[in-house]
Amino acid sequence: MRALDTLVELERTGRAATADEQEALAAWSGWGALPLIFEPPAAPYTPGADQAEREAAIRSMALDPPRQRLRELLSEAEWADARRNTLNAHYTDPALAAAVWEGVRQLGFDGGHVLEPSSGSGIFIGLSPADTPVPVAMTGVEVEGRTAAMSRHLYPDATIITAGLEETAFTDPFDAVIGNVPFGRYQRYDRVYNSDLKLSIHDHFVLKSLALTRPGGITALITSRFTLDGKDPAARERMYELGDLVGAVRLPAGAHKATAGTDVVTDVLFLRRRAEGEPRGDSRWLTATEQILPGREEPVSVNDYVIAHPQYVLGELQARLGPFGSEPTVVGERDAAAGLTEAAAVIAATARESGLHATPTATPGEGQPLRARPALATEYLSEGALGLDGQGHPTIVEDGTPVRLEVHPDQRERLVQLIGLKTRTLALYEAEANTEQAGETPQLTEMRTVLRDAYRAYRRKNPPPGKPGQRRTFAPKEAKERAAREGLTAVPDQWKARTAFSFIDDDPDASLLFGLETWDERTGTATEQKVLHERVLEPRRLPETAKTPEDAVALAQEWDGGRLDMTRVASLLGVDENEAARRCGHLAFRDPAQNGFWEPRHRYLSGNVREKLALARTGAAEDPSYTVNVSALERVQPQDLNPAEIKARCGAPWIPVEDYQAFLKHLGFEHAEVRHAGGTMWEVRGAHVGDLARSEWGTAERSAQDLMLSILRQADSTIQVTYRDNEGNTRVNQVATDAAREKARLIREAWDDWIWADKARSERLADIYNETFNALVMPDYDTSPLQLPGSSDWTMRPHQNAAIRRILSEPTALLAHVVGAGKTATMVGGIMELRRTGLARKPAMVIPNHMLRQITREFREVYPNAKLLAISASDLGVKRRAKFMARAAGGDWDAVIMTHEAFNRIPLRPETQIDYIDTELSSLRQQLDDAAAAGMEQRTIKQIESDLAAIEARMLKQVDESANGAGIFLEDTGIDYLMVDEAHAYKNLRTISAIPGAGIQGSVKATKLHMVLGHLRKTNGSDDNARVCTLATGTPIANSVTEAYVLKR
Repeated sequence: MRALDTLVELERTGRAATADEQEALAAWSGWGALPLIFEPPAAPYTPGADQAEREAAIRSMALDPPRQRLRELLSEAEWADARRNTLNAHYTDPALAAAVWEGVRQLGFDGGHVLEPSSGSGIFIGLSPADTPVPVAMTGVEVEGRTAAMSRHLYPDATIITAGLEETAFTDPFDAVIGNVPFGRYQRYDRVYNSDLKLSIHDHFVLKSLALTRPGGITALITSRFTLDGKDPAARERMYELGDLVGAVRLPAGAHKATAGTDVVTDVLFLRRRAEGEPRGDSRWLTATEQILPGREEPVSVNDYVIAHPQYVLGELQARLGPFGSEPTVVGERDAAAGLTEAAAVIAATARESGLHATPTATPGEGQPLRARPALATEYLSEGALGLDGQGHPTIVEDGTPVRLEVHPDQRERLVQLIGLKTRTLALYEAEANTEQAGETPQLTEMRTVLRDAYRAYRRKNPPPGKPGQRRTFAPKEAKERAAREGLTAVPDQWKARTAFSFIDDDPDASLLFGLETWDERTGTATEQKVLHERVLEPRRLPETAKTPEDAVALAQEWDGGRLDMTRVASLLGVDENEAARRCGHLAFRDPAQNGFWEPRHRYLSGNVREKLALARTGAAEDPSYTVNVSALERVQPQDLNPAEIKARCGAPWIPVEDYQAFLKHLGFEHAEVRHAGGTMWEVRGAHVGDLARSEWGTAERSAQDLMLSILRQADSTIQVTYRDNEGNTRVNQVATDAAREKARLIREAWDDWIWADKARSERLADIYNETFNALVMPDYDTSPLQLPGSSDWTMRPHQNAAIRRILSEPTALLAHVVGAGKTATMVGGIMELRRTGLARKPAMVIPNHMLRQITREFREVYPNAKLLAISASDLGVKRRAKFMARAAGGDWDAVIMTHEAFNRIPLRPETQIDYIDTELSSLRQQLDDAAAAGMEQRTIKQIESDLAAIEARMLKQVDESANGAGIFLEDTGIDYLMVDEAHAYKNLRTISAIPGAGIQGSVKATKLHMVLGHLRKTNGSDDNARVCTLATGTPIANSVTEAYVLKR
């Protein structure tokens, strides 16, 4: 706390740290040993609580003062960041760090650029040598912001990068890499070094550190023993591709206990990056074999190098029982730092004899920090993108850096023109997207004029950029002359040069350039797209007039975020408010619950109509104008259900918690307590000990409290009693399991007998059920014929008219229409009405892959003159897909029609995807915190954060893969509404649930749709009332009720 207080003061004053303040900062040891402080305060324990519950509550109370102070010092984002870093923020004993440095120096390190890849507060930075022939320039990479800030104050001469190593790349290698890598059974996504997410974080960091070391340089890292002992040699084999193991020292189990609060077994690895052409060293360290060690009977995996070099094990190699079975450990009282120094000296002497020492630093002189750049596609130029340097010469991005492009002089001028066109097009689209003011602005007009003039100047000398079949190579004059000299009738392909078109055609950022025109194959001409003449990307501009009262009611809600304001309706219709109310009398009601504000008919006469009727009767007693509300609501009231018609399942959330407590007391548990935090988050206390809990209503292995909790969570069918066999394997005790399940069945039977036995309780619960569930009425939309301006003589059926009205009235809609119900015509009518009323500017229709031609044909049958743009299966290649999206962006279309596969492949901007990931992880973390705050049992903070880290890594992998080289993103197209046919294809959205069978692992395409809708909600208005989509499917629920929850999301 002293270190954090000091940092806050330094940041407040903006000054450098004094010596005393640096001493306070240096005492910081990270978040890794403090996971309990991030757990919400434990609930007070009840008289029936067991020993573990009492101890947890006492332990939590002791942490309340520092927890509260920490909350004051950290923002919400910093709190989440710190909590996330409890996974691996374990720092190093300075004596150990000094010993590692000594080993590096004995291996021949003579100075230069040095990286600490997970630098924490900078222990290794602070101990870097000052007497090397080449001055040492330290760079630290630290993911946690508070810790990185402390290290900057401690070591102002070092370069500290606040980022994860997986997010960072460097322009040049380091002369050495040294440090203590994070340990864990989770992964971080890294495009280059962990793109398949197969490397745990410690192996990932070791591999990348070795890759960042110059040939002949030393990598010295403290890492988990799993780097060497892991059964799968794949990670070690990847390291061996880059360098050799000079030596490894295994530290005793307690080496990090004092500074990091952990007794994990670690190794110090000394690796040397191999220079090109050098022979590979000893490969025995690649394999790990099963060994029988003292302490356990079952074998454990130990690296062959460790077995072959017992002199480098600082203690006795034994086995112990760990959280996942037997594991090797090192037992001994030997001083770890002193032992490491001695072992490293022997390793260095052997390395000098075998040529595995460090080669001298190539460039002596003053050390300078190396330039770092972010490693993900979210942050730097697309590979292969073209540009112009300061001298106007074409460049191409290679490995994230623009380099000069070799272009034949005959093609240089044309390529410069094309690059200029591309740059101006991208700038215009970006400006349109970022300009919040509606309509054209002077800045946009100027940019559009410059682009149009440049485009036409290019066209005067060259064919349209979008004309198909343009040559990718040509025969230069010198090649023709050479062919003539050598008597050849044709110029060989290898003598030809690339055309300017071939370069721009391969540029992933040039897609929008090809969308400046539409090429007509029949006439052989190109037509300028709308973007060259007027704005195509802008916020929705809603109409200010309406032709009918129905249109006015829909538009008024869009104008006012879902609220129906009769003043707005009057303005849209061009009449006074009284006349507007008269014309809309059949379309809306004044709601007494909202001080007389208007509600559209379908919304007012749906939902909880019992509650609305009671309020209407109260309102009518004071204001007779509400009697029309009473009459309308009475006509839609559902009939009451009696107790015999109601299923009161144990665990049903509508039954009050007090009834569950009363039931447990009926069973004899006088101190029973039940809590419910929503969903499956239940807690039961006071039924855990005694014969009643362990014999009559439970078993020795599963108490009545455990069984009741499983029943409430709907998990009683998965009750299991397990044990560990002599080999450490988990086995099911079937006899004990069957006994526990039988007791659970008896509890359920007792509940069924008890719940309706008391008349007063029966009447009360029936009233609750009817008021809660049997009070809901679905919206009922008008089925009378719609006018549908612009349509053919197509006649919609009544349910289709109602569905189109629903699409116009609601932010989202579900068309759960079976085959033969005319779903396609309904979707088409909905799209065109959204366009006609101005409720959508550029809707997209997402359809099954095989239905493109059929649906396009049916669309034109209903609306013959509709302006449609469709992407077919043959357009799914990267270039053709990008050009299609460019046309979508530049044109004014009634509908953009694309297949599921095409939609799935069109990426969103990386920043949009990152925002989605942050939101989803925050939501998940909040769910888990809510459970803890309610006193629920939960996994440890480290387990939760480990799971979240794995989810985040998978999502980041998807982001990077989708964004890399995309060139054009969904946001660039102006699409603002989705009509998704066969939406059940997107039902597998990640859902976490404790109910057996209810959880969903999640699919990429479902996540993609959810992400797109989230983006549209943010850009189209408020998140809750933004108009974004209609989902259409004949099978909204196919396998699980979870699919209904997914549709709601």
